[in-house]
Amino acid sequence: MFLLLNRYSGHLVLAVGGGVGIAVVLSLLRSYFDWSLKPLILAVVPPVLGLTVWSFFDPNLRAVTGLAWDAGGVTTGPVTVPLVVALGIGVSRAYNREEAPTSGLGLVTLASLLPIAAVFVLALSLRGTVPAPMDRAEFFAPDNRGRVANLFGSREAFRDYALRHGGPPEPRPEDGEAAGSPSEAAVTGHTAVDPLAQQIARAARAILPLSLVLILFLVVLLRKRMPHWDEVFLGVLLALAGMVMLHSGIEHGLARLGGDVGRRLPAAFQSISMEDSRQVIHNFDPAVVQTAVTPEGKQRHFFYMEVHGKHRVVPYLAERYDPQTGTYEHVSRLGPLFPRPSAGILLVLLFALLTGYGATMAEPALAILGGVVEEITAGAFKRSWLVRVVGLGVGVGMVFGVLRLLWQIPMLWILAPPYLLLLVLTVLSGEEFVNIAWDCAGVTTGPVTVPLIIAMGLGFGGEIGAIEGFGIISLASAYPIVTVLLAGLSIRRRQRSALKEQP
Repeated sequence: MFLLLNRYSGHLVLAVGGGVGIAVVLSLLRSYFDWSLKPLILAVVPPVLGLTVWSFFDPNLRAVTGLAWDAGGVTTGPVTVPLVVALGIGVSRAYNREEAPTSGLGLVTLASLLPIAAVFVLALSLRGTVPAPMDRAEFFAPDNRGRVANLFGSREAFRDYALRHGGPPEPRPEDGEAAGSPSEAAVTGHTAVDPLAQQIARAARAILPLSLVLILFLVVLLRKRMPHWDEVFLGVLLALAGMVMLHSGIEHGLARLGGDVGRRLPAAFQSISMEDSRQVIHNFDPAVVQTAVTPEGKQRHFFYMEVHGKHRVVPYLAERYDPQTGTYEHVSRLGPLFPRPSAGILLVLLFALLTGYGATMAEPALAILGGVVEEITAGAFKRSWLVRVVGLGVGVGMVFGVLRLLWQIPMLWILAPPYLLLLVLTVLSGEEFVNIAWDCAGVTTGPVTVPLIIAMGLGFGGEIGAIEGFGIISLASAYPIVTVLLAGLSIRRRQRSALKEQP
């Protein structure tokens, strides 16, 4: 995972984009040949689950599983969903598929599943270039530097990483290099980039090339004059400005808030360090340290510190005292809020359920899909009903995601049960509910849900010592499909009962 997120991050983006592109091609072929969505799902999901099983037995690929499944969720946002939904429905209507009003749906589903397979394939292609997993001491050991350097591309890059993360720097080769360390320049010599300009550049790269491709395809290949070009031009500008404001607000608001909340959530059931309250005590005298004894006979060291005229008992940790500078570094601790850890864990799970539900209510892509579904089904599936059912599924998925981090459950065991259940429900459900339910999985993970959940997952996982905090997004995408399909089966059963009762 380190290799994908750092050295091959560009390849990762291309793999995800390629998966979405293949999904669009398959969806257009489906609309042209009037394929059912069920066979496509039954053809795509088992191989993806098979890759997940393979990664479970490979130590280097096991950590990639959460990243791969989350990559499928983050592909569907405010740009992708409206475009692909409108494209699928437009092509379906162009071929006069009136008998199946939801046949234009399903593109979002494939755009969420195929990037997962693409990330797995990329990870498999790089599998032979990385060493086996190792602990920190082995990672920085001189004997392993040759193999570890492959993760960074060069020994210079490895030295820079060791300097930034506190590892022993690799000695320079005796080839007459200057004694000064270039890694210091690499760490401190970054050029500051204006955040607003950076956001504008990101939004332009996301919207302008796509808009240009669509316009050229319409005008040059289809030879059709673009109607209302002034409205289209204004719409692109508004989309550009809206994405800049949305991403800036999320980056500086929701993402930070989610990270802070995630780091503090474990305080409900365990004691955590409050790193932002770090305080340095100067001229510290170890003679003030006192000793207390527990009923079990264990010694606890502490001292009294005066804060605003009051005396507080502060635990003393010898490793935080620097005898050379005479300073002691004190970090406050918070929690546990409940004497019984089980009560705190239940509170965290309830918070995850409500957060998933609330974030889904604010997701613009789901509102868009809900409106499309209500329109093409002539009001049979209400937007409000769809949003609530999907929100419940996202909340349930977040609960299982938090449980995975708490108990370090492998991704295979937490993902396989819902997707095996989904395969059964897909076979039993009607085509219209299959199209709607599987598309709901993609639209739930948009610009509101993804940054919030990822920041919370990484913060929460880092605080409780989890290896990585990925995987919550994938679970938040799976369980909405379950809830919608179960609701569809319940509606069909009630409809059949009502028909039987009619004379």
